Amino acid sequence: MSTDDADDAAVGNAGGPTDDVDGATAVEESTADDGPRVAKDEYTWADFEAEYRGEDEEALDPADYLGFERDDVDGVLAAGGDAAAVIESVVDERTLDVESDVDEDAFFSDVHGNTTMANRYDLEKAVAPAKKTHFSEVERYWVNKPYAFVVLFHSEKENEMKYYLVEPYRNAVEDDLQEFLTGKLRTAIKYSSGDVAAEGTMDERRAVIERQTRDLLERYDIYAETRGGPSAAERLRELVETLTGQGEAADDVPVTERLRSLVDRGTDGSSGGANDEANNGGPSGSEGGETSDGEAEANEEAGEDASDAAGSDAGSNGGDEGGTGATGTDVDSRSAADRLRDALDGDEDASPLERVKGLLGGGEDDETSVEDADEAETESGPPTALDGIAARPEPAVLAEDTDTLTQYQVEKLLYYLKRDFIGYERIDGIKHDVNVEDISCDGYNSPVFAYHSDYEQLITNVYHGKESLDDFVVKLAQRSGKGISKRQPQVDATLPDGSRAQLTLGQEVSDHGTNYTIRQFKDVPFTPVDLINWKTFSLEEMAFLWLCIENNKSLIFAGGTASGKTTSLNAVSLFIPSNAKIVSIEDTREVELPQRNWVASVTRPSFGEDEKGDIDEFDLLEAALRQRPDYIVMGEVRGEEGRTLFQVMSTGHTTYTTFHADNVGEVLKRFTTEPINVSKTLFTALDLVSIQAQTRVNGRKVRRNRNITEINRYDAENDEINVSDVFQWEPEGDEFRQLTDSNTLDEIQFDRGWSRERLEREIFERQVVLAYLVRNGLSEYTEVAATLQAYIADPDTILTLLANDALTESLADLRGMESVLIDVDPEKEEMVPRPDPTEDVYEEAGELLERAEGTLFEEYRGEEAPDISFALSEAAASAADQDVVVDDSGETPTIEAAGEDAEGSRDAEADGGDPSAGDDAPGDASDDAPDDGTGRTGSDE
Repeated sequence: MSTDDADDAAVGNAGGPTDDVDGATAVEESTADDGPRVAKDEYTWADFEAEYRGEDEEALDPADYLGFERDDVDGVLAAGGDAAAVIESVVDERTLDVESDVDEDAFFSDVHGNTTMANRYDLEKAVAPAKKTHFSEVERYWVNKPYAFVVLFHSEKENEMKYYLVEPYRNAVEDDLQEFLTGKLRTAIKYSSGDVAAEGTMDERRAVIERQTRDLLERYDIYAETRGGPSAAERLRELVETLTGQGEAADDVPVTERLRSLVDRGTDGSSGGANDEANNGGPSGSEGGETSDGEAEANEEAGEDASDAAGSDAGSNGGDEGGTGATGTDVDSRSAADRLRDALDGDEDASPLERVKGLLGGGEDDETSVEDADEAETESGPPTALDGIAARPEPAVLAEDTDTLTQYQVEKLLYYLKRDFIGYERIDGIKHDVNVEDISCDGYNSPVFAYHSDYEQLITNVYHGKESLDDFVVKLAQRSGKGISKRQPQVDATLPDGSRAQLTLGQEVSDHGTNYTIRQFKDVPFTPVDLINWKTFSLEEMAFLWLCIENNKSLIFAGGTASGKTTSLNAVSLFIPSNAKIVSIEDTREVELPQRNWVASVTRPSFGEDEKGDIDEFDLLEAALRQRPDYIVMGEVRGEEGRTLFQVMSTGHTTYTTFHADNVGEVLKRFTTEPINVSKTLFTALDLVSIQAQTRVNGRKVRRNRNITEINRYDAENDEINVSDVFQWEPEGDEFRQLTDSNTLDEIQFDRGWSRERLEREIFERQVVLAYLVRNGLSEYTEVAATLQAYIADPDTILTLLANDALTESLADLRGMESVLIDVDPEKEEMVPRPDPTEDVYEEAGELLERAEGTLFEEYRGEEAPDISFALSEAAASAADQDVVVDDSGETPTIEAAGEDAEGSRDAEADGGDPSAGDDAPGDASDDAPDDGTGRTGSDE
């Protein structure tokens, strides 16, 4: 294209209106349904002159329309290109790059389509301009919607991952105001008689903070408006004043006349009156059927208020809200006024005032007042909906220097005040992140670090000042019921949400100053299915542990820091029968068990210097022996309490604990030497050791069970303990394999009087149950806990459900088990990052189910499963039928069944009618017992 052509095209593009092009160059036209005719072609200077130059006018001068001479087109275009490049570089420098697949409109909107409190503006303010050029976004997700979200960046310059917590940005004025309100709130709450809710729920405490804050804002005349405009209670109050002719609303004549006409229609049932005249163009507040703009606006507002007040009772929100055409006879096109009239028509004998009070819930039998409605809305209402983005550039806000706050600013202050008073201050958003396992700050002027489950240790954008860090650590200790000071600068604590914290104050024992480490606690524990999906354990290993735990074999989970010891201990606790009594002993709460018959014991330090009143693990173990436990769970063995623990094991109490050691040899060495110094002969009271490790597979950090080892016997001649590995993890193929036959299983077989075939069947059944849960995606805590506990109580019922693929429909009944706390808050369950099975785990589960289809399920397919409640009641009955037998020492209680053994009927069926029959037991199998060829009838043949 020549310079003249470019000039002509530029003029055409910048020219006048082009709604209709009749020139010869218009070759293609299209007409939108509701828009003007559009022509698609070049628009030259000649076309422009033909359209805008009159017949008798002189030629048009392009410079008058372009703003520059025609000869300067090249220079102007070049200057425009340079300016565009400069602007692009400035945009690139000052803004973050967003991936094309990220829909920010959807991300920054709630389920109702309203703008979130934290938005793109806050993200831009969170990242320093100098870093924006080399930050590339990896992932973003909400941790506390709509207030806080996390963005994970990769720094191309530093070649490392960054964890950025984004919350609503506060300018200097808002910072000062928050500090002012914080001081006032402490005083207001301290001296308040009725609003203190220190022992209340989190929602109740948030309501106190919000109510007191709004009172302060109103007192200082900072924000006079109510949240989100007039509340429903205020709109109804206005209606009451209007109908009674009293109050400010009665001064609005058009509104009064309109509402009174509606009441007249509802009272006498007539279809005439002033309202119909207004609808038909007759007089209503003005002569000649004409309505002033002010009256029409008032009428429309009255209709909208009436619609909001009566919408829930009157039906849809559609219709003629202006009140200019609806007669009330067509339900589908009722106006807002008609809907209010219908709501007022409830009781013919009631006065209009009483009817409106009925809308308020203010009848004689209802003590709820308008003020109560306001208060209830403030306490429990959802965050205020922000219509459009309410954040504004900081310079504009500061320059405006207004005397009052916007709705957005008030909601932002409320969030920060609630966060700091009852949350975890600066790290509250990180605490809400279910992907973060540990949170730590290493000292003064140090950033907060977060251990992410996918990206490991990440540096965050959260910092503590020196004083704020000291105050925060003291606050954490106090919330945990502990004291921390320079005299006692280190404390291990359990936070209110169950998280474990190690706190250090000052520089007495830490050169970098105050520091803390918080190990995140999941409200809902992980399950055996989660460990299988992660490949921490194989299906075969987990079934092995299930059978061992169910048969009272003691176990230690050993490994390094963060190897998953406590997670595994909590998970396998689901294998403990629900009719057993459990006593746990810990110095810091970590163990979380589902069984209701569980005594959770925690140590307590002395209040004085002489250690009098100190309650340690020894005291708790001694007390536990008097509580008749079936299982004792000790959170972690660190020192001399390990010797007492083995004394407890040797008396026949099944015990589970965790221990810091990297291999079985290290476990033996540490337990049999100072300071624990357990006798080697006593150590054989332990049955199993599971060694866990944090390692890497294909560059990804994972947790694996390295081996499961059996403690066999003490060899006095060589003064050593004989051990054998049953299962071992092979790093090369990331696979688990069984190395040898298990002596522990042999003991179970002997104690239960099972044949070898029966033992193998028992293991296979448990593998099938776990495989079914894996294959069908049943990994929620309620689903897994209910299935496992119901199988332990009544295996045949669960196997029948599996064979007929009816387990999912029965899970609701399984959750009703009273001896196990299975009913979990769905919102908390959603917060647990449960893994999906890997491809090889999924395939292995499928292969197991295929094997069961042709063998195990054949026995149960087509049969009607008994009521689940029967299986649950059987478990409770077996617990009630147990008697206590105490030996001569009076220290070792044992349990014997008063009637039939808990599995007596099933064992009798499987082993020829004699629950104690073993491989060599005489007698033939019962004729009624099924013979499936697996030895379930007790025959070795």
